Amino acid sequence: MVKFWMVFSLAFIYGNSAFCQPAIEYKRNQANFPGAPVIFVNKKEHLHIDVIKGELKIYADIFEENMYMDSRAGHFAEESVSFSNFHEIKDLKAATLVPQKNSYSEIKVKDFVTSDKMSRSVFYDGARSISFMYPSLQAKNKTYMKYKEVVKEPMFISPFYFKAFSPILEAEYSVTASNDVDLGWKVFNDTDAAVVFTKTSQKNNKTTYSWTVENMAKHEHEGDAPSIRHAMPHIILWVKSYKANGQVIPILRNTGDLYNWYYNISKDVNKVHDKELQFIADSLTAGLDNELDKVKQVYYWVQDNIKYIAIEDGMGGFVPRPASSVYSKRYGDCKDMSSIIKTMLAYAGIESHLTWIGSRDIPYNYSDLHTPAVDNHMIVTYKHKGDYYFLDATGWHTPYFLPTSFIQGKEALIGIDSANYEIKKVPVIPYLQSQLVDSVELAIEGNKIVGEGKTLFSGYYDVFMSERLDRAKEADGIKILRDYYSKGSNKFLMDSAHIGDLNNRQDPLRIGYTFNVQDYVNHNKDEAYINLNLQKIFQGEDVKSDRKLAVEKRYGGMALSVVRLKIPEGYMVSFLPENSSFKDEKFGFDFTYQKEENAITLTQNIFTDMLLLEPGDFESWNKMVKELQKAYSEVVILKKIN
Repeated sequence: MVKFWMVFSLAFIYGNSAFCQPAIEYKRNQANFPGAPVIFVNKKEHLHIDVIKGELKIYADIFEENMYMDSRAGHFAEESVSFSNFHEIKDLKAATLVPQKNSYSEIKVKDFVTSDKMSRSVFYDGARSISFMYPSLQAKNKTYMKYKEVVKEPMFISPFYFKAFSPILEAEYSVTASNDVDLGWKVFNDTDAAVVFTKTSQKNNKTTYSWTVENMAKHEHEGDAPSIRHAMPHIILWVKSYKANGQVIPILRNTGDLYNWYYNISKDVNKVHDKELQFIADSLTAGLDNELDKVKQVYYWVQDNIKYIAIEDGMGGFVPRPASSVYSKRYGDCKDMSSIIKTMLAYAGIESHLTWIGSRDIPYNYSDLHTPAVDNHMIVTYKHKGDYYFLDATGWHTPYFLPTSFIQGKEALIGIDSANYEIKKVPVIPYLQSQLVDSVELAIEGNKIVGEGKTLFSGYYDVFMSERLDRAKEADGIKILRDYYSKGSNKFLMDSAHIGDLNNRQDPLRIGYTFNVQDYVNHNKDEAYINLNLQKIFQGEDVKSDRKLAVEKRYGGMALSVVRLKIPEGYMVSFLPENSSFKDEKFGFDFTYQKEENAITLTQNIFTDMLLLEPGDFESWNKMVKELQKAYSEVVILKKIN
């Protein structure tokens, strides 16, 4: 009788797989997904949404079943369930299923450990996890995990992904909701129309919606690709409104509802006037007549004096902290830095606006989606004579006239007042505003070259180099420069370096340096061979032929290198390489050699005008890299004068 009830229970949990002979199931999965170490046999989430005593109640039943295909099974023994302040995990159960002749026996997980979940990018965000180990895990075993997730705040219904980094035999996301609840949803990245939707009316004034997929290949990880949200098929569902006690209660019907929620949780943050912060704002702007100059002073002061630390605990991830608190602690997250910027500008009599925005990791627009999933960042927008300035002090070397690179091209939700907002797209900065200009005077001393160089970094080149150098200690800064320049050889030695003012965000960063490279010049009888391509940008950066995902770039820019070689006394130019170039709408290069009376100059001009290298660009990109490689291999030949 006990054995019968165990089999019945397994059938209830796993469906037909409980009665499938383990050997047959293993061979079937092995044939469907050869080489996979683990397979999601079942990945299910069923969401329940109801109105009880006038209140919205939401919870999800979540179930995952895996099969392990080879000796790597033990690598997957450690498992965890993550949750936040907006969710509660109940009734977590897990077990290893060991194959017998016609069924599986069950070894239950007994020990579950709850702990804070640490993030590399967030100092503290309130996220927690329940961790456990599957016992006796080996090839041909299966595991299951099931639990209830209570959604405490209807704004934060979790997305569901129909693909994973392992193959999925079957995945289903389903929702049973009261007909008094109006739902919205959107499926993303279902390019192959693999997701099948059904809708079924129930007898108890409820409707069930379901989205299913079968036999999904694993998602292949590819370096420098956009986040999985850009590629993996997934669904985001939200509650538009619900009826209770004869009234319609709005939740997220449109962007206006989302903005109203954001506005109401932040509107009373800075009601108390801070005299000390008022004094600082007055001191920074004293004697300045131009409003934009005042904005710069306040913005740069916050960048210099408030350290960015992400602290996102529950509603603290959405509500800015008071400017006075941020000032006293001298640190804060993006919302806190926005809070103090807006407050200080208000003290200076300048209007500015709290602004919600998503980083480029998030593919959604406010027109696609009006839930908190659409954004993950806060900045301040200042409008001046028709121009928009997107002030983001988390980019501590970003000048006022540039947005941080990770919000280029994103929609910004600009708060105006209690009833009005504006959606404005942050521009993608033209590539010519980010330039790397390197000029080198070069001389030959036997087999060695010696040089003196000057580099100008502007735009995002300036931002990222300044941040790297500012974070480094003095010795580490010299190492950064040595590794960055490494002219032409691993024998490159930097003799000296002078770094300009890293705190001057207004002007380009300037670095001067001297160097030498031993054994760089090859001699053969009366000829000397030298390659003037000291910088070899994009060398070896061709895209693999089987790559499927786009390659993400931080920013577009132009790299200009001018190398001028003094012709040694007693030598003449025997061979000068031909000029070369490659032009595409999004990238290209132009190499020009020029002979003067006693010198040779190579000018390299390489540009990229894109944030994403799309798969349709790969063929042209690889052609450019191949042509660059040819250009980089060219040498100048000098010959002794008899």
